[in-house]
Amino acid sequence: MNSKVFIICIVIIAILVLIVGTTTHFMKGDKIIDENVNEDTNENDAEDAIIEIAVFPSGTLNETYYFTLSTNSTLESYLGDRKNDDIKETPFLISTTAEKEKQLNEQEMQLVMNLVEQIESSDYTSKYSIENWFDVWYVAMIYNGKVYEACHSTREFKLLSKLLDQIIELSPLEVDLREFV
Repeated sequence: MNSKVFIICIVIIAILVLIVGTTTHFMKGDKIIDENVNEDTNENDAEDAIIEIAVFPSGTLNETYYFTLSTNSTLESYLGDRKNDDIKETPFLISTTAEKEKQLNEQEMQLVMNLVEQIESSDYTSKYSIENWFDVWYVAMIYNGKVYEACHSTREFKLLSKLLDQIIELSPLEVDLREFV
């Protein structure tokens, strides 16, 4: 009988440690200390941005790709961890593991802006909910104060996915939207 009580106590302690550890991790979520954290990451960039676009996997706050395109045709690309799924949140990324920028030429800029304007003039309304999907990539964009978002994996909003594909092609940062198994 003593060994059964001992095993039950050990299991209960292990469960408590797991719950407390997980809760503590999530409570500290926006206070992650990382050598690569740039407190200004995407705050100042978002102020000059014509568009902000992000693609991120469901089920984790990691592996987020975030892009800004500024009025001077600079495409800035980041890979990092986001605070949550709301692209309007500033800063959107709480830490970055990689960042690069590229000056777009006039033709590249026009191609991107044509797609953005098509998206703006479309009558698409997002019908997705992140909570309803697992193991997929979501795309979110801000343009003229409006958020456009969709499930990229299912190509729910073809124009937005086409824009993301174009941004990925132009990005100076290698983007890996791996398939989920």
